[in-house]
Amino acid sequence: MEKKTAITLEAFFTACNDRTLHTRPVLLFSGKEYPVLFFSALLHRLRVSYQPVPKNVSYHTGSFSPLLAQLSTTFLGQRDFLWLGDISSLEDAATKKQLLALLPSYQGPHALIGYVHQDDLPARMPFVISLNDEPLSASAQRMAVTFLFPHVAHEVLEDLLKTVRTTSLDHLVLLANYAGVVGKNIRPFKQEWLTTIIAPEASLFTLSQYFFARKTELFWPLWNSLKEQYAAPFWTTYWSEQLWRAYYVIKLYKEQKITEAKQLSYRLPFSFLQRDWKNLSADELQKAHHFLYKGDYSFKNGGSEFFLEVFYATFLAKQF
Repeated sequence: MEKKTAITLEAFFTACNDRTLHTRPVLLFSGKEYPVLFFSALLHRLRVSYQPVPKNVSYHTGSFSPLLAQLSTTFLGQRDFLWLGDISSLEDAATKKQLLALLPSYQGPHALIGYVHQDDLPARMPFVISLNDEPLSASAQRMAVTFLFPHVAHEVLEDLLKTVRTTSLDHLVLLANYAGVVGKNIRPFKQEWLTTIIAPEASLFTLSQYFFARKTELFWPLWNSLKEQYAAPFWTTYWSEQLWRAYYVIKLYKEQKITEAKQLSYRLPFSFLQRDWKNLSADELQKAHHFLYKGDYSFKNGGSEFFLEVFYATFLAKQF
């Protein structure tokens, strides 16, 4: 049995800079949540600055054979660098199971990189980068920023990072993008916007997770701690987008249009995409969205914002 080797983020970015990232047959990130912004930034950077350029694999619902062919064959001995994406989110359970069984012993001809939720991580996986070490160390932050955002004013970003107590990879990417545009306005940005942008981001994600999973005992306390941070129009817009995306993701999943569903899944909770969607119907989401729309219309015409509480209670009680 091959011993599992934990690879630090610092070692990962060193390999990126040294152009040795593709020398291992398989490299997997693993954690509790898939960091969408981080992987988007990473793939963009690798595709403009790394050779060989990472390519996406194609998944085919109902058959593992086409995927196995991609991983097993090569043209004139060419070694490709293949991005597997979020393996844990694969809807085809058989393909997911076979791929996870293959990865620990995979030796080529290509180099594979991807993400798997910690609960799905194969026990014999040789090379793993854990994403559960948060807040990020100062050295990991520095190396990530240097590689992913070489043209961002690092002194501005470092100033923002000092203001934020905890920083995830997605927060780091978010702040790097803001650092590129705030310029001389950094002081009012930190005072008026920074804690609004960073602090609730994870909380909003968790709130949506509890909402779609109908975890009533967890949802209400978190909602009570967050509801005063934003006005009713924000919450209407937020839940409208969540319901709209969830509605179409469910419909596309049921039509086996996995690729299209993933394109609409941004900002939806991982637990919804992995399992909770199966316990919801597109029809009830449509009715919930209609209720939200009517409540918003009433509020804007002098009504009470209590419609939000009714909206939550009705959904959590499965009464839409």
